[in-house]
Amino acid sequence: MTLLIKEDNALDSWCSILRLIKTQGENDRSILEIMNLVVEISNPGKSLVKAKRICKGIIGSNYFNRTDLLYRHDKDLSWKYSYKKKLTNWDGRYNQLADISRIMKKSPHSKALCATILHPKDLKRAYGRSSSVPCPIAIDFKYRQKQIYFNVFFRSQDVLNLFIPDLWHLLKLMRETMQKANLKEHTKEIITFYLASAFIKVSDYKKINMILKLCPKCAQLK
Repeated sequence: MTLLIKEDNALDSWCSILRLIKTQGENDRSILEIMNLVVEISNPGKSLVKAKRICKGIIGSNYFNRTDLLYRHDKDLSWKYSYKKKLTNWDGRYNQLADISRIMKKSPHSKALCATILHPKDLKRAYGRSSSVPCPIAIDFKYRQKQIYFNVFFRSQDVLNLFIPDLWHLLKLMRETMQKANLKEHTKEIITFYLASAFIKVSDYKKINMILKLCPKCAQLK
């Protein structure tokens, strides 16, 4: 069964997912997991800075530092290939984001504005280390009536540790791509994450409870 979460800001989205997995997630050894979760954020920039501050304060900077390397730098990590390199220099030949901007500038309503992060060679590395396969595997842009619908497909996501870092960098990526297509101004932003597997670690319960206590919406639900 596919579940849907709809929120109008980053912090409430994060907390709603954490609360859902904590209360309804299936126990699989050391994690709680929900399959096929769709998260729509109608104003992803709202409360994102606050969510980032909470994330770094409770979890630390490690995950932000790691995602910064993957999304913003061309150098591969020892266990995972750079997302930026795949999107802007695929096999040394293709700049997918530049192509999207060019198509979008010429034909904003095109249905072809998509790019892949998963490369077939990732699956070869997965024999030795499954985490070498990127968690976000594809992105898609749909521009309609001055609204950008930015869709991101994940094979899996550690929601506590990576939802906010992923959202932070993907929002930046989306805005930069729109800017190059001259479509950023006066555009309403809607980001949807399609999570084939959304999970939390049982060992992270204490951190999750601390975050939920800082969420205004969660406080109203008590």
